[in-house]
Amino acid sequence: MTSSSMSCYANSSAASTSSRTNDSDTILIANTLSNVRLGGREERQKALDRLEILKTISELKLEHENVEKIEDEMRHSMDDMVGLREMNLTDADTDFIIRTMQSRETDVLYFALADNKLTYVGVKKLVEAIKKGKQGVRGLNLNGNPVGDAGVQYILKLFDNNIFEYLSIEDIGLTDNGVKELVDGILQSKLSSPVKILFIGNNKRITDHSVKQLLRLVGLNQLVKIDIVGCSLSDEAKKQLEQESPIFFV
Repeated sequence: MTSSSMSCYANSSAASTSSRTNDSDTILIANTLSNVRLGGREERQKALDRLEILKTISELKLEHENVEKIEDEMRHSMDDMVGLREMNLTDADTDFIIRTMQSRETDVLYFALADNKLTYVGVKKLVEAIKKGKQGVRGLNLNGNPVGDAGVQYILKLFDNNIFEYLSIEDIGLTDNGVKELVDGILQSKLSSPVKILFIGNNKRITDHSVKQLLRLVGLNQLVKIDIVGCSLSDEAKKQLEQESPIFFV
């Protein structure tokens, strides 16, 4: 058997195994539901939740390499958390993130989406879904996604009706231009910041040119910390920020 044939066979076998696993799980859950008495509400609900997870994964045709991690995360995340870190999710998987959000029965949510491959396209779609829904956003972590400056304009739209506990957009390709847009958006809330803790560190294209913009945020109510560790600031710029206000962590 050639290496190419072996590769095709392996892929086919993996897909078949995945299909059999999901099918057997579905049958098991269906049997569980039929056997659970009305008094066993908790067990029945767990079975229903499991079935919904399998249905979501199947409908969105997620890659097999991530299915087990995603399934486990969905089952063990807190009720107010959309926790999908390090899942290799792309813009094509945004519908899955939205479905996960909609499955959470809570008024406010924390989004932990760090270290995926979402761009501004996926962020735009996610923000639009959040705005159409009834759930608020308490925290958003997009660290390590290639969102760039283009994603800032969509993130700012979440500030309308929310007070963020934190916004974390470290290592997303943010530049001095993006910092200015972010600061402008925060200042639209006038005397009170829409975010309490802001993480913008490890964006190497944030330079001394952003110091003037960041200083515009000093004195805002609610804002207690701006973390800019790991950016391309000179020692002089770091010293200036630290001397101006204790909210800066450089």
